[in-house]
Amino acid sequence: VARSLVSGGKSFPEGPTHMLPLLMRALPGVDPNDFSKCMITFQFIATFSTLVPLVDCSSVLQERNDLTEVERELCSATAEFEDFVLQFMDRCFGLIESSTLEQTREETETEKMTHLESLVELGLSSTYNTILTQCSKDIFKVALDKVFNFAVSNIFETRVAGRMVADMCRAAVKCCPEKSLKLFVPHCCSVITHLTLNDDVLHDEELDKELLWNLQLLSEITRVDGKRLLPYREQLLKILQRTLHLTCKQGYILSCNLLHHLLRSTTLIYPTEYCSVPGGFDKPVSEYFPIKDWG
Repeated sequence: VARSLVSGGKSFPEGPTHMLPLLMRALPGVDPNDFSKCMITFQFIATFSTLVPLVDCSSVLQERNDLTEVERELCSATAEFEDFVLQFMDRCFGLIESSTLEQTREETETEKMTHLESLVELGLSSTYNTILTQCSKDIFKVALDKVFNFAVSNIFETRVAGRMVADMCRAAVKCCPEKSLKLFVPHCCSVITHLTLNDDVLHDEELDKELLWNLQLLSEITRVDGKRLLPYREQLLKILQRTLHLTCKQGYILSCNLLHHLLRSTTLIYPTEYCSVPGGFDKPVSEYFPIKDWG
């Protein structure tokens, strides 16, 4: 019933006014202690986000006087979209932090997630990707800064939590490559270069966790239209030359992943737009009223 609720219509014109309260009330469902509830919540949020442009329309109230009562109420409510996106991200970060591998499991050298962890990773990444593709540029910028700061201010193990964070960063790069790559690529390349300055690192069988994490992050954010990577080709080539011959198995596998993704990115064809409305949502209010595209 999601589309019927969001689109309103004569039979239930006030339906869209319930959408944002439902989304906000669903957020506690992103619960690290309940996988089933978590997956249902991701599905719920992704379904509604697909149907609605996440654009703050509150300024329309001062610019137009031909709105219906329901439209005025919706315009006021859309001011909360940014808060919803940030709260959703906080919930995801909490989920990721609780998923970090314990030392005892790391010692078993288990490189695969459990089945439940794989499902949660898929649910989290696809839902976050859906939200970002439906965001206005202003909300996207806030979300991008938040996920970037989270990724670079922490060091994650690369088997569970690291994969989830890297997936979120990849979603941001997919939605807006130019802005996102400008943040991530120079940072990752700088850290990796600094940590591999000493040639002894090349022969270490156990690498610094910060180095592994930045290799993983860099390998994931390069899964994007290859044309967007061309400005960074020299930096990326230097990283490959430095890391492909690492002795540490985990290190050279991540470096090989980077090479693999770069080759795919430069040879495949990618969509240039993912949002539900052709041309995107960032148009003047006089030309485009996002609420008309709800549902």
